[in-house]
Amino acid sequence: MPGYKGHLAGGVVVAAPMLYLLRSYLSPVLAALCFGFALAGSLFPDVDTNSKGQKWFYRLTIPFLVFLLIIKRFSLFVLFSFLAFVPLVVNHRGVFHRLWFIMLPPFGIVAVCAWYWPSWFHDVFFTALFFVVGAVSHLILDFGIRRTFKFRW
Repeated sequence: MPGYKGHLAGGVVVAAPMLYLLRSYLSPVLAALCFGFALAGSLFPDVDTNSKGQKWFYRLTIPFLVFLLIIKRFSLFVLFSFLAFVPLVVNHRGVFHRLWFIMLPPFGIVAVCAWYWPSWFHDVFFTALFFVVGAVSHLILDFGIRRTFKFRW
């Protein structure tokens, strides 16, 4: 059960080879952004407990919600407000440590962006992919490979 530094190291270990393999699809700026999303993903499953991941989650969520209000995207504001509230009411190692939940929000965001901003699809898809890979590294470090992929759906 590594702490946040161990989970960040796990995010680096999975992100670095992916960046190398996908280098022809990623601009340098997008590659740096993807690396950051992999690190964020590596901390995300612990957002349901008092952790570094939770602190960074809310530090980024609150300005994002304000931005949605400014641009008058009220339906997205309500959706993301609900999602931001969920970590406060669930048990640790509950839903945030499930593969289906690790994949659903990032790729849901990809679907929303594909609908509203199709020109951003490429960038949003790759950042979501790196986020999911970082989060899966967290689960592997917490549970091991077998327990992560066995009946965790």
